[in-house]
Amino acid sequence: MWDRGMGNEILFLKAMQRLIATALLIFISNSYASKGMTRSANDANQPPSIGNYSVQGSQQPGPLFAFGQFTINQNQSQLFLNPSYLNGFQQYEWTISPFYVYGITDNLALFISTPIAAPYYEKPSYSYGPTDTEIQFEYAFYNGSNRRYTDQATLVVAGTVPTGSAHKNPSTGYGAASVFLGATYARTYVDWYGFISPGFTWIPPNNNSDLNIIYYYDAGIGRNLYSVPNRYYWFALVEVNGVYSGFDQIRGFAKPNSGNNIIFVSPSLIYATEQLYIQFGAAIPASQQWFSITNKINYVASLSVGWTFN
Repeated sequence: MWDRGMGNEILFLKAMQRLIATALLIFISNSYASKGMTRSANDANQPPSIGNYSVQGSQQPGPLFAFGQFTINQNQSQLFLNPSYLNGFQQYEWTISPFYVYGITDNLALFISTPIAAPYYEKPSYSYGPTDTEIQFEYAFYNGSNRRYTDQATLVVAGTVPTGSAHKNPSTGYGAASVFLGATYARTYVDWYGFISPGFTWIPPNNNSDLNIIYYYDAGIGRNLYSVPNRYYWFALVEVNGVYSGFDQIRGFAKPNSGNNIIFVSPSLIYATEQLYIQFGAAIPASQQWFSITNKINYVASLSVGWTFN
C-alpha cells in the first residue's frame, strides 16, 4: 500500500517538474517575443489608463488565494487585513491575517504577516493564538509592456518563524521554520488578466519527524466588469489552486494516513480605487484526495481589504 502511494507521489513530482519547466519556457519565450517592449513602467509605451489601468499599478488585479504578485513602487507601502474561514469535516478555522507590504525598490517587495487563529476547531478541541510568521521577498526579474498589455515575471522567496504551536490541538504552526520558493508570471490587458504560479514549501526535520514538502500549482484568469478612469474598477477573477503534500515520514518510514492532493476552483470579485483594494471570494474543492476522511474540506471563504500609502 505504501509502495503504491509513493509511486503516485513520484508521478506527481514528475508532473510538477513539467509544470515548472513549462512556466520557465513561457518566461523565456515571452522575453524573446517581447523585444519591442519597454522595460520601464514610466515609459509612454503603456496600455491606456482605462479598464484595469484606471488606477495605479499597485491596485491592479491580483489573486486572492494564490501566492505572490505583491510588487509595488519604491517606498510605497500597503496594509491589509485578510479574514478567512475554512469549513471541513468536523472542523473549521477562523483566521485573521494582518499583513504589510513595502516596496524596497520598484522591482523588490517585502511582505510580513502573522496570521491569528481565532479560533481553530477540530472535534472536540479548540485552539487560539498566533500562527507561524511569514517573511517574504518578491523580485520582479522581468517587466515588459506595449500598448495592449503588460507582463511581469517574479521570483518569490519566503521563510516562516515558528511563532505558532505544533503541540496545540489543532496545531497553529509547523513546529519548525520552513522555506518557500516560487515563481509567478502575469499578463494584464485593459480588460483581461491572467497568471500562473508554481511553488513549494520545505519543512525541515523536527523532533525525529520528516515533514512534507508542500507543492502549490496556481493559475487564474479574469475580466474587468466596469471602470471609471482615475477613480475605480470592478473585476471578476477565477483561480484554480492546487495543493499537494507527500507522505509524512517518521524515522524514514512513511505514515499511511498522511499526504493529500486538493484542487480548488476559486471565484472572487475585486473593487479597487487609487488607494483602497477590496477582494472577496470562495475556494471550492473540485477534487480532493485524502488519506484520512477527517481532513475533508467543504469550502474556504476569504476577504482582503487593503490600503496603499504612496
